[in-house]
Amino acid sequence: MWNKDSAVSGLYIRRNKSHDSYVVRAKCKGYSSAVTVTLGKTSLMNITTARKEAKEVLYQLSKGINPNKERRLGIKTEAEEIKQHKARGLTLRKAMVDYLAIGSRKDKSKLDIEQTIDRRLHDWLDIPLRDISREMVFERFMKIMSDVRARKESIRAKRKAKGLDNHFYNSEDGRGEAQRCMRYLSAIINSVMDDIVAGKKLLESNPCKILSDKRARKALSPRETYLNQHQREAVFDLLGHIRHPQYEGSVKPDAADLVTLLLITGVRFEEALGLKWKDIDFNAQFFTCRDTKNGRNHKLPLTKTTTMLFKRRKKEVDPSSPWVFPSPIDPKNHASASRWVESIVDETGIKFNHHDLRRTFGTVAYEMGIDVLAISKAINHKKKGVTAGYIQASTEGLIKTFETVEQAILYYDGSVEDSR
Repeated sequence: MWNKDSAVSGLYIRRNKSHDSYVVRAKCKGYSSAVTVTLGKTSLMNITTARKEAKEVLYQLSKGINPNKERRLGIKTEAEEIKQHKARGLTLRKAMVDYLAIGSRKDKSKLDIEQTIDRRLHDWLDIPLRDISREMVFERFMKIMSDVRARKESIRAKRKAKGLDNHFYNSEDGRGEAQRCMRYLSAIINSVMDDIVAGKKLLESNPCKILSDKRARKALSPRETYLNQHQREAVFDLLGHIRHPQYEGSVKPDAADLVTLLLITGVRFEEALGLKWKDIDFNAQFFTCRDTKNGRNHKLPLTKTTTMLFKRRKKEVDPSSPWVFPSPIDPKNHASASRWVESIVDETGIKFNHHDLRRTFGTVAYEMGIDVLAISKAINHKKKGVTAGYIQASTEGLIKTFETVEQAILYYDGSVEDSR
């Protein structure tokens, strides 16, 4: 029911079951039909206020302005502003979670990103991305380098106090850690900065660009180190004594087995630690590295030495563990082996890391006259080129490669098996 106001033409009281409202109903310039504009409930607005607002609405209608349309536009604009404000408050933590949720990154890569950001940018995690400035990025880049240098110096001081040798590497300034951290940060920011919110880009620029502007980023020289013949002899001389009853050093049998496996197979550190007993088929004479860096399983032949190594470990490790190299703390997980290689470096005085062992395998194979494509197949490098995609490694070919390298490294003549 509509009751017409006696003083203002076009003002009505519209009666409903739940409440009564003041409304204006009149023609709007440019519209073919009448427009109804609700002013408010009669319980919240007196007649004097209703008449005053009704005159303002009638004036707008006479000018072709539809208050309903303006109101809807205002609500939409307000909603967009709220949305934009919320988006511009996007934190580094939330952006990182979203970044890691997309794509096909391996769990190890995701973990490295999370750990690096948390280790170096923990105090930035809950601040909006838009508050991370160029100056902040540059200052943190330099701080990371300084922190790494300080930590290395502290470790050397402690080792010196214990009478232990110190090792020096080509890259000692912490640049690698700083560049990795900022590379991850830049990628996270890039993943959202072009998102359009309320018609505007979320971020106008990536603050990490200051590192390239100031030429702070440098191409780091790749490691090219490997164990030469003399160094290999020294390492295996030590490994051959680990299980002797009179051995009193700090190298554990687990470390000896891991380094031996890495040297004579060329598998990656993570692939060796990820081996489970179900991946080793003694009957078919092969073992399989799964979830490798290039995304495909890598099947390797069991040689005499690797067969012996795995069978010995099968007898020595916790039988309840599915892992070839179980964690000494929790057999349900594989070992982290964070100090295994380092313990051998400490005793031999020969500087190397786990990837140097993989590089040693490839180098020895090349020195023994094995062609590059066969070496690539053996160490599971990604195929390059159309022709390479049509060439499949035969079991016989792989066995020959591994046995040739194994004999060159171990001088295998049967005595190695007896000594181990």
